[in-house]
Amino acid sequence: MAFDLQSEIVNGIARLTLTGELDAGAAPALITELQVLASRQPRRLVFLVQNLDYISSAGLRSILFARQKIGSDIYWIAPTEAVLDTLQLAGFDQVVKVRSTYDPSEIETIVS
Repeated sequence: MAFDLQSEIVNGIARLTLTGELDAGAAPALITELQVLASRQPRRLVFLVQNLDYISSAGLRSILFARQKIGSDIYWIAPTEAVLDTLQLAGFDQVVKVRSTYDPSEIETIVS
């Protein structure tokens, strides 16, 4: 399945919707988008990943890039079991905050 990325910033929260497979071929597009978002200095970074089927090591590196470049809390909302397993096996569940649902009021009111 192809990779698709949609992003927006609302109330200082950058939201990225990822669909398909985040692999070595797709990671550069995500990194480019993260650079654009970083220039706008969002307070939080939210990945809506309920339709992300796969994440490779290149995809995991893009999460580290996001953490370094943006420096804010990173949320992964509704990851599939396969993606969650990969995050946990790699220890990335300690880097990102995993939530089963997206509650904008919770994320917007959290103070760093």
